[in-house]
Amino acid sequence: MWDRWYRCLRRACLLMAVFLCCGCAFVRESPQTEEQTATALPNTPAPTATPAPTRTPSVNDCIPTVTPKITFVPIPTDPPEETLAGSTPEPTPEWATPYPSPTGAPLVEQADEVLLGTVQAEERGVYVRKKKGAGKNYGTAHTGEQYAVLGEEDGYVQILFQGMAGYLPAENIEIERKDLHQTGVIRYRIGTLNVHGVRTTARLGRIAALLQREALDIVGIQEIDKNTVRGNGKDWTKELAKAAGYPYYAFCPATDYDEGQFGTAILSRYPIIDAEAWKLDVVYGKEPRALGYARVLLNEGAVYVFNTHLCASKMYQKSVNIASLAYTLAATGVDLYTVTGDFNCSPPRLARYMPDIHFANMDQSTFGTGARPKIIDNILYSDGLIASDVHMVDTQETQATDHALLVATFYISMPEE
Repeated sequence: MWDRWYRCLRRACLLMAVFLCCGCAFVRESPQTEEQTATALPNTPAPTATPAPTRTPSVNDCIPTVTPKITFVPIPTDPPEETLAGSTPEPTPEWATPYPSPTGAPLVEQADEVLLGTVQAEERGVYVRKKKGAGKNYGTAHTGEQYAVLGEEDGYVQILFQGMAGYLPAENIEIERKDLHQTGVIRYRIGTLNVHGVRTTARLGRIAALLQREALDIVGIQEIDKNTVRGNGKDWTKELAKAAGYPYYAFCPATDYDEGQFGTAILSRYPIIDAEAWKLDVVYGKEPRALGYARVLLNEGAVYVFNTHLCASKMYQKSVNIASLAYTLAATGVDLYTVTGDFNCSPPRLARYMPDIHFANMDQSTFGTGARPKIIDNILYSDGLIASDVHMVDTQETQATDHALLVATFYISMPEE
């Protein structure tokens, strides 16, 4: 009985398949209707199939074609009047000692050398005035402190002081011209730390104490608020710089958020003589990301530092972000540099898109306490740099943040002129 039903069902399926095939063929070969024939051009040859053009496979085939929410703006010689369609305006770095000056004067001509002024004052220091002569002052400069010099006029020296261009009497400051291409060996100690949106003074104090203990020259900070409602309207980069003892900082906004901004920052014990920020490509709908940059003048010469926080998403989405980072670094034209950041990606996966870069951290977990290590915080560096004393500082006990602090010391051998 069951065999009979099975045979009947099988025949029915076969008849249905034949019927569908005949119907499709009838639709494909059906003649034009009278309306179609009337509108067709006379003597029109039948269209012929055009063979698909052949092309050489590219490495970029591995990167999915997407429509990014943020379009990368090429690095211009001068700031562009308009950004590309779909872009947001270029973020302007804001720092304790800004460069260029608040007046917007083009001071990048000091690319090969910079004027530094060392304060010579009495024990209580000297007031930095808003204008030449008496009047409102911005604060006090103390003996031994160094500031970038903008110019000299009428017995006064204009310096960059706490975000503003201020004036000191010429007798209270000793000016020296610092060559940025000195020979010898440059050594600096740098760290990277995701602060997980610090928004309380208690946790700010724990992070500041951590940075002070490590005595870092430069620090790349990720996930920090500026003037947001959730952050009580505070500029947390400035608060952290003050608490940890870093007189120079550059904030890089990645996105407008909660009536303020959210992004990354670079803190430095030494003068920041140049800074910039660029948007990175992201998959449409994902949180905007950016790459911050600062040129720091150490005693031995200038070093280039980048800082970023890449998206945490699927690898095919993250690859757009990584490819944009690699392109932006190449477009800057800088040869010797370090990149601090939370890359949300392991070194082997990053290396697929950045084969010429080196990784300070290859095996130390910087996030989470599970059995499977998450090596997502790192310091990348270019050829020509030597990494030493790379180690991780755990933050779980102090509860300063949910990421570990990664520290490394770098050496650059400057060629003889």
